[in-house]
Amino acid sequence: MHDTARSSIEGQFTTLVGDTPDRVVSTASDHFRTGVRPLRPKKPRGSTITP
Repeated sequence: MHDTARSSIEGQFTTLVGDTPDRVVSTASDHFRTGVRPLRPKKPRGSTITP
């Protein structure tokens, strides 16, 4: 079905993954980094390491 009311609007393709807006299609390394990102240990702010 073609909507004539939206005929002047350009389509946009976006991905949920990727840190570079100039590259529309994400790569395998983008998917890998996204999967690994939540596994990184979180450091509390202002904490110091004491022996």
